[in-house]
Amino acid sequence: MKNIVIIPTYNEASNIKELVGQLLKPTRTNLDILIIDDNSPDGTGRIADGLSQQSEFVQVLHRPLKQGFGPAYLAGFKKVLNQNYDLICQMDADLSHRPADLLRLIDQAILTKKFVIGSRYVYGSRINNYNKKRLFLSRSANYYYKITLRLPVNDLTSGFRCFSRKLLRQIQLENFFSNGYGFLVEFAYRVNQAGFGFVETPITFVGRKNGQSKLTSAIVKESLFLPWHLKSIKTF
Repeated sequence: MKNIVIIPTYNEASNIKELVGQLLKPTRTNLDILIIDDNSPDGTGRIADGLSQQSEFVQVLHRPLKQGFGPAYLAGFKKVLNQNYDLICQMDADLSHRPADLLRLIDQAILTKKFVIGSRYVYGSRINNYNKKRLFLSRSANYYYKITLRLPVNDLTSGFRCFSRKLLRQIQLENFFSNGYGFLVEFAYRVNQAGFGFVETPITFVGRKNGQSKLTSAIVKESLFLPWHLKSIKTF
């Protein structure tokens, strides 16, 4: 199988080289990497270009402005749909998601043919070096989304995911509207509406060591009203 992992970046110069190095280890075969950089002022895009020149398995998509987490992923999805990949994965660039866990997500996606989420909030998962306040907010937000949207998922805001090309083709990417991290919730909601099942796989989540969080008050506000917006529109 031919698989790809999509990694959006903005000011991740201190992390992206190490992450790509881990992903390109010889044990991780048939895995390409697509880095989507929103013109990071810290030079992340230039580092990504250098990594692409060093390895045929690394692609880079440059966007001229910081336009949001959701639009970055949509641009990446549209790009990879024009290529011959079987599975599409997502992961963060800040080293919070371990490449070793990515292999288990891929195995689960192959075995179950479902939408696989690397979850922080299922039995067997571990969370290291994470701010207690952020952890409380994350758990509360996920409970809020799970109840209001009636989704069978404990970690709807996890950006660590793997799914098939078929799934991506069936969830109508042109209709997405979320810009921030609410995009992850909207994606899961549309997956559920399309009739695909979920699998949550326990992971070890490591809090960011380098760089700054991208969470803003605008993202929080968008996320707060997201369930009601989703429930008010016809997704299919």
